[in-house]
Amino acid sequence: DLNRIFIGGDSGGANITHAMMRNIRKEGLPGNNAKVEGIIMVHPYFGDNCKQWLRMNPINEGPQDPRMKPATEDLANLKCDRVLVFLAEIDPLRPAGDNYVEAIKKSGWKGGLEVVDNKGRMHNFHITNYTDEETIIIDERIKAFINKGKGEN
Repeated sequence: DLNRIFIGGDSGGANITHAMMRNIRKEGLPGNNAKVEGIIMVHPYFGDNCKQWLRMNPINEGPQDPRMKPATEDLANLKCDRVLVFLAEIDPLRPAGDNYVEAIKKSGWKGGLEVVDNKGRMHNFHITNYTDEETIIIDERIKAFINKGKGEN
């Protein structure tokens, strides 16, 4: 169903998700009915070594490039209805996720924002600890987020 596209990623994959949404905002999606309903970001990471990132991406807008620091970008025109963000409580990379959430809130974006705090957990703990209760919460919340408004499931 091209009216219910979901894009998501863990860590750097959340950065890719944001970059895709930025491109969709600029260029749109092919087809008349295609629409991103929601994005899912699990423990987002947007880069913390500016010099390395700039060297790896020679075509960039400097240290405030919105692909690296999306909080600098106007998120009011995010082209989806809902955003789900997971933040790990003791993640050293958490400030990037916190900044993203705050930027969405301040932008005036009209969609629905859900934020889940994985208490006492590190960055991407769910990748290797798939039976952890917080991993199960991630799985269940993602399923509920995707199925919301879809009907029975």
